Amino acid sequence: MILIIALCLFANILLLFINVMFFLNKSKQFIYTLVINNIISIITLLMCINYIKGLLIESDWAALLVPFMVQILSIYFLCVCVIQIVLVVLFCKKTNC
Repeated sequence: MILIIALCLFANILLLFINVMFFLNKSKQFIYTLVINNIISIITLLMCINYIKGLLIESDWAALLVPFMVQILSIYFLCVCVIQIVLVVLFCKKTNC
């Protein structure tokens, strides 16, 4: 499960860089990659929540890391969302949406 979450996070970061490149090229594919990136972000967060919930139910010692993991994932998700919002606003200004 952790490997799948890590792969989703890697795909999310990769798509974020692709979003920036499409934004700089003023490509219409920017919107499509933005939507895909948001879907992957939400799926990754739901998988993390489900994994943490499973750890808490099993009374696993790894659940002690939950507050640390939640803070990192929350900061990561907020940063990605802020970057995407800024890109969308700038994209709309450049293309006169």
